[in-house]
Amino acid sequence: MSSAPLEDRRIQLPGRESQVLELAAKGFTDKHIALELGISQETVGTYWRRILLRFGAASRTEVVARVAEQEAQAKIESAQAENQALLEEIHARTAAQAQELAQRNMLEAITHASLGYISGNLGLSAIFDSLLESLLQLSQSEYAFIGEVHRDAEGNPYLRTHAITNIAWSPETRYFYETNVRSGLVFRNLNTLFGHVMTSGDRVIANDPANDPRAGGLPHGHPDMRSFLGLPIYSGPDLVGMIGMANRPGGYDDALVSYLEPFVATCANLIVAFRTETKRLETEKKLQDSLTRLHVLMDSLSSGVLFEDENRRVAFCNEAFCRIFSIPVPPAALMGLNCADAAQAAKSLFDDPDSFLARLDELVQKNQPVVGEEVRLSSGRVLLRDFSPVEVQTEMRGFLWHYRPLE
Repeated sequence: MSSAPLEDRRIQLPGRESQVLELAAKGFTDKHIALELGISQETVGTYWRRILLRFGAASRTEVVARVAEQEAQAKIESAQAENQALLEEIHARTAAQAQELAQRNMLEAITHASLGYISGNLGLSAIFDSLLESLLQLSQSEYAFIGEVHRDAEGNPYLRTHAITNIAWSPETRYFYETNVRSGLVFRNLNTLFGHVMTSGDRVIANDPANDPRAGGLPHGHPDMRSFLGLPIYSGPDLVGMIGMANRPGGYDDALVSYLEPFVATCANLIVAFRTETKRLETEKKLQDSLTRLHVLMDSLSSGVLFEDENRRVAFCNEAFCRIFSIPVPPAALMGLNCADAAQAAKSLFDDPDSFLARLDELVQKNQPVVGEEVRLSSGRVLLRDFSPVEVQTEMRGFLWHYRPLE
């Protein structure tokens, strides 16, 4: 029996023959067909003979059966096409929803980390631990690490982790992990897949690590590594860190690398931000240490020292200054006082109060250094005064006064 589509056969049938065949397929007898079409039964019989010849069939039953079969096949094919279109639509919609969910997960991860840093509520370890957990979910990896790249004295790169999955496999490695994880594990062996990321500056995709020439093998007992992805972290032209992950089902590919780009950029921003913050804290500590040493030095002097800022406010004075001028409060109590007002209040200590005040104003106005100028107190004691304007890169920052007894 022929399996050619019905539509092909119908195209070959003239109009009346097609009408006869369609009515017969609906169960009409020749008499009813004749009445329906307004023709004689003999004419219907003539059409049937022609139809049998065109179909090469032995009976009308065979022709009608073929037509029924072809119509059923056409309906099946039409339904299959509709189902396929529906499946494709569902697949496209599901893929779009999955992509949207992936983007939302990515946005949530980087937003949480960024807000944690900006708010100051999360420290370095907590932020990168959160990023590591997000990385494992986003990449569907079994274990991973996020680290910062440093350079040794010879310029060779090495890695210090900020977050790493605990894959310790023995008491010794567990102890090592627990002892060093907070300060960061340091890895210097460059003959590894992640070492190749640091030396080449390029990403590494290895979906067969055991046979990858860039791999240096795994320590005895190390968990199995079935696939690996290493991504360099750049800030401008500088390699500042790297991300490594392993054992994603199905391996790693360029699509995942592209998807993780915002995550990598966030890690770069955070590493640079923490570096900057660390340098700022180190600078502040050094400055505070210097100020502490300066205070100790100044307080050990027998001569009085006072420094006023460009607004003529007391920024520093030592204990000898308070002692020389019989000031009954510690130096810290003078910080921020207006020097002109303080001089006015203390003018009675000097042999010629008005001349004393006028000379102070003159020195400040002329802005010229003076060394060893004599100043007579009302008690008869004589002090030697040094005056120095203080400029930093041509910008006036204040005035230094130095008083010492004349021996």
